Amino acid sequence: MRSRSFVLSVFVLSAILLSSSPAFAQVTAGVQGGINIANVSFTAGDPDEGVPEFKSRTRGVFGAFIARDFNPKVGLQVDILYSQKGTKASQTDGVDTFTFEASADYLEIPILIRGNIPGSGSVKARVFGGPSIGFKVTDDTKTTFNGIELTDEEDAEFKGTDFGFVIGGAVQFGKVFVDARYNWGLINIVDDDSGDVAKTRTFGIMVGFQFK
Repeated sequence: MRSRSFVLSVFVLSAILLSSSPAFAQVTAGVQGGINIANVSFTAGDPDEGVPEFKSRTRGVFGAFIARDFNPKVGLQVDILYSQKGTKASQTDGVDTFTFEASADYLEIPILIRGNIPGSGSVKARVFGGPSIGFKVTDDTKTTFNGIELTDEEDAEFKGTDFGFVIGGAVQFGKVFVDARYNWGLINIVDDDSGDVAKTRTFGIMVGFQFK
């Protein structure tokens, strides 16, 4: 129900972006792509269970955006991104070594309020923040023991949606811009009864092109 309400909100906001408005209001759109430095914040359901140190994975992100500035200082931006996330970890007792890798790809829709910062000439900047929802497209896990993949292990299951909060900024040079953002996952993405809690943590850097 929550995801349906969010999707409905996206359609309503998109209609607002494209609707008629005061003379200043300006609609822009473009494409963007880059890398995600992805990880998770993990808490074990069993407090006596040893927890390995989870490390970040570098993956990809790309998509498009539409935005509208309602006045010189404030605007609204909606992104549609194919965002790849994941993590990796290893644990050893000095003799044996376990390694674990997880990946999950999402169709991610951030809805961002943005503030415009005056620049010089064709250079300008903006900051932004707002909620984001991700719909899982695919996921995969891999576990190895002393370098040998454990094919009989039960794969971890991830929920179909991920909710987060995005904050970041961009610097634009003419029609080209560089976007940096951090996405805090707000819900547990582990879909089992273990009691484990994993929340996504993603730092993204993208280069984009604005059509209009």
